[in-house]
Order: sequence, then structure tokens, then C-alpha cells
Amino acid sequence: MRNTKLLLILMLTVLLAACGSEQNNPWCDGHRSIHSQHEDIVTKVNIDYSESGELVAQLDIPQIAASREALTDISQVIEASAAVECKSFPADIGTHNQRWIAKYRIECGADNRLKQASVVLLNNFADIAEVEAIINTPAATKHFVLNRQCDRPIFMQ
Repeated sequence: MRNTKLLLILMLTVLLAACGSEQNNPWCDGHRSIHSQHEDIVTKVNIDYSESGELVAQLDIPQIAASREALTDISQVIEASAAVECKSFPADIGTHNQRWIAKYRIECGADNRLKQASVVLLNNFADIAEVEAIINTPAATKHFVLNRQCDRPIFMQ
């Protein structure tokens, strides 16, 4: 039941963004079919949320889009809220092929479930045009793209 509530909150957050005033944007509508042509260069974030209340996120971002120092602050990447403040751990940041690979961990505890988790990269890094996100919970997996040209997420599945 708790997993279902978390999934519903995550889905509602994404769907509320999708219900904006955007008219049909042909570029956004067709982006799903061409995304694979450039997916190797976009910023990616994979988020795993477990029943134990742990959120682990891995970020893969071009080094030219952000400084290492900016990536050390998890609030620049993900915003999470729960009834009681969660504990975040220092970011583990490395490099691979001129990309930053950063791992983040937030521990809320089994009795303090997340109310909401938001990917806020586009708000905080002007050089990022697109973020591909995969969110895994015990109840479901969502795969979508956030692009500055689109008012709503582009669901890939």
C-alpha cells in the first residue's frame, strides 16, 4: 500500500507537469521516435527507491554542463520531501569519457516514506537541454525525458 501511494505521488507530480497549457508541440510529440539518435550525449539520471526508504540516484552528465563542485550539492539534482527530514550522504563523483558520474544517496527510513522526489537539473544547470530519467520503485518503473522545449515529460515506455 505504501509503495502504491509513493508511485501515485510520483506519477501525479509528473502528470501535473504534463497538464500545462502547452499546445501540441510537433517537435515534442515526435521526439520519442528520434531520442535514440542522441541519447548518448544527454544527461541521464537513474533513481532507485526501495521499501526500506532509501533513494539512490546515479547522474551521468557531460563535464561541460556542470562543475564538479556544483554537483556535490544533491539539492541541485534532486529535491526530496518526507514527513521528517531525510538524511543525505556526500555525493560520490567520478569521471568517465568526459562525463561526470555522480552517485547520491538519501535515507528516509522505512517509517518515513518519501512524499515526493523531483528531478531539478533543468532548473539549476542552464547548459543542460535535456534529461533522460528512469525512476524505479518497488511498484513500478517510469522512463521519461525532460526537455526545455517541452512543457511536459516525454514518456519513453
